Amino acid sequence: PLPGATFILRPVRVEEGARARTVTTDEQGRFRFASVLAGLYSLEGYSKAHQLDSIGVLISENERRSLTVELKPQAPYVQLYTSQHVFLPNEKPAFQVNGFAPDDSFDLTVYKVPYDQVVKSGSLQEVLSPISYERTSAERAGLEAVRTTVVPIDGRDAEGVFNQDLSIEPLPEGLYWVRLKAGKQQQGSWLAISKIALVLKSSPGRALAYAVSLDTGKPVPGATIELAQGAAVRSVGSTGPDGTVAFNLPNIESSRLSAVARHKGS
Repeated sequence: PLPGATFILRPVRVEEGARARTVTTDEQGRFRFASVLAGLYSLEGYSKAHQLDSIGVLISENERRSLTVELKPQAPYVQLYTSQHVFLPNEKPAFQVNGFAPDDSFDLTVYKVPYDQVVKSGSLQEVLSPISYERTSAERAGLEAVRTTVVPIDGRDAEGVFNQDLSIEPLPEGLYWVRLKAGKQQQGSWLAISKIALVLKSSPGRALAYAVSLDTGKPVPGATIELAQGAAVRSVGSTGPDGTVAFNLPNIESSRLSAVARHKGS
């Protein structure tokens, strides 16, 4: 039996007083439509991961009909939710997993994203977008797997949908792609492990960078600020006691520039 499924009974022809009805199945998977006018109806049903295609139901005057219907499972899916992408090196990155798949477990793989590859591509999105949309694999994109683990699937409900919280052991500072795979279904998300953050304000020809500690919220003096343009990277200065440094921007209208802060491994 499937509790919590929704069924809709719709009149095929709009007769006087006839209207669409919606009910939800009880714990035994049962549902009931009361005081239905005689006529031809269509019956549809759905739940989180199952569906009943429309079937015809003919109701005669003073008739009581009993039906047993079977909802078909939808295609398997896996979803990985990351409400937070940036973590300190001593924190355990956390995720939420939702899915519907016949597998007993899923594979979780963590890939290191090379900094030089991000700089050359112009952004993290440029590196990860082909992987995220499955136009290529992480391995073919040049990412190295640094951690692989098998995680049992638990928390399934009556129809097999699972929701579970997941965390992994702390990672060294760097950029990462996390892939979750169950059978042929997979999802991924990016992580940044760092002790510092960079705030950048710019105007034509000029920019101000501010490096701040993610742990304490205090300014980070001595952070090296680099400006990347394509594959070329150059240092534009180091932050002072207040965590800031001002620098000139090249006068190139069509060029994509990226600013990076470095400090003791972050």
